[in-house]
Amino acid sequence: MEPLARLWASVRDWWLWDTLHDWNAGNWSAAAAVATLLVATIAAFIALGQAREARRLRKEQAQPYVVAFMEPAEVSPAIVDLVIRNFGTTAAYDIEFRSTPPLQRSGGDAGGVEDVWVFDKLPILAPGQEWRTVWDFSQSRGQTDLPDCHDVLVCYKDSQGKETYKSQSTLDWSMFKGRRWTVTYGAHDSAKALREIQKTLKKWQEDIHGGLRIYVRDGAAKDEKRRQEYEKWESKHEVLAQRLGVSDPAQNTLHDPVEAVEPSAAGDPAQPPQVEEQFLPMEVVDPPMRADAEEPAPQVASKEMPPDEVQLKQRAGDGS
Repeated sequence: MEPLARLWASVRDWWLWDTLHDWNAGNWSAAAAVATLLVATIAAFIALGQAREARRLRKEQAQPYVVAFMEPAEVSPAIVDLVIRNFGTTAAYDIEFRSTPPLQRSGGDAGGVEDVWVFDKLPILAPGQEWRTVWDFSQSRGQTDLPDCHDVLVCYKDSQGKETYKSQSTLDWSMFKGRRWTVTYGAHDSAKALREIQKTLKKWQEDIHGGLRIYVRDGAAKDEKRRQEYEKWESKHEVLAQRLGVSDPAQNTLHDPVEAVEPSAAGDPAQPPQVEEQFLPMEVVDPPMRADAEEPAPQVASKEMPPDEVQLKQRAGDGS
């Protein structure tokens, strides 16, 4: 095998050298023209491919692109809308929507389910324009047996009306289960608060049925009144304590009768002393609150005898 390989290499080198050695200027010019034609042909094929790719990209950029998807509503993240939007740069015509299985929402009649209404054919969707409707509430849908996945198909045409485009997608409710969010107050909440203020202002009328009640409090005068009431109560307490013979007004003596001990006529220490119980009229008043205290709860007047007076009369009965 090795001698044959050497023989073939010798013949090939001799033929190629002999052929090229015998070429004249015309032969070299013809070979150069053939090589140029070959390179030009290859470049033409490459340019044709690039032109087709550029045309395809321009066509895709100029065509409408309609997609169906799910999106939380602006008024509440718990509400999920079905949205069909044109993301393309040109208008879409004759838009049709199909779903398998059909779209349904919870909270229908008697707590059941109801169908979600979707158009049969939408005439046009401009670039950036969308069509949306409320699909369902995430909390109530989790309590039903409605399916999660829906295969949807959107068919539409471009401005020429010659070609029909199709956009397929899968709408899955599982990505909304267990979802948490933070409440953000926006323009909708501001408008809602303004409506509530408007309703309140409409009730302000110059009559007895729609008047505005205004409560005015003079803090200094009220505190001074409380202070005077408290001082009045303390003076009454001191007078009552003096009448009961108590040296310390702060001592609670309303539960103990006043005992007056008189010595016996013979001065016999063995004779027990005579105890005379005195019943003095008392006026039991509720102490007012201090200036720095809170408002007391309203008290209901009672006709029952004060407990201190009852105890005094019981002891008087026992002594007799």
